[in-house]
Amino acid sequence: MEGYRNVKNVIFDFGGVILEIDYSKTEKALGSLMKRGDHAGFSQAEQSELFNGIETGLLSVAEFRDGLRALCERQTLSDESLDNAWNALLGPLIPEALELIKDVVENRRVFLLSNTNKIYIDRVNEGILRDLGSVAAFESVFERVYYSHELGMRKPDKEIFQLVLDENALKPEETLFIDDSRQHILGAEVLGFQTLHLTKPLVECEFLMGK
Repeated sequence: MEGYRNVKNVIFDFGGVILEIDYSKTEKALGSLMKRGDHAGFSQAEQSELFNGIETGLLSVAEFRDGLRALCERQTLSDESLDNAWNALLGPLIPEALELIKDVVENRRVFLLSNTNKIYIDRVNEGILRDLGSVAAFESVFERVYYSHELGMRKPDKEIFQLVLDENALKPEETLFIDDSRQHILGAEVLGFQTLHLTKPLVECEFLMGK
C-alpha cells in the first residue's frame, strides 16, 4: 500500500466517501424555512450544539425537530418539511466506492465510522433498500458499522476512535482512517492512526487494493 506501512485495518467514513453529500443543500433548505432567511450555521467544518445533539443521540428526533422550529422561528413547520430540509444534503450511494471496499476486504479488516443521526439513516436506508435489496447487504461489507447517534459520541472526539480500537483489538499504527473532513483526520492522528484526508473520489485510490 503505497505511502502507508503495515496497514491491517481500514476505517471508512460514510458521507462524502461512500455516499454522495452536499452540505450546501441542507444549509440552503433550512435557510428557506427560517423566518428571517438567516443562515442555519450548518457546514462540513462546523455546526451548532443543536446539530451535535442529534448526531450524538443526546436529542431525540422530536426534540431535534422542535429545536429546528425554534431556530427557524416557525412553530408550525411540519415534521415532513423539517426532515426534507435536513435530508437535502443526502445523495445516492457511490457504487464504485462500495466495490472498491469489497476488494479491500480481501486483504484487510474493514469498518465504517460515521457521524450521523436517525433521520439521515432512515432516509439513507430507503436508498440502500432500493439499490441493494436490503440494509444487511450493505452493512455486511464491513466487519462492524459504527454510527455516532447510537454511541453517544462523535468524531473528532478521541473517545469514539478509542472505542473502535478497543472493541476490535486494533492497533492505531496498523489502522488507516479515511475521511473527507480534515478535523476528523486530526482527531484520529492524535491517537496514532495512519490517515487519508479524502479530497478525490475513493475509486481513484487504487493503492488501497494493494497488499
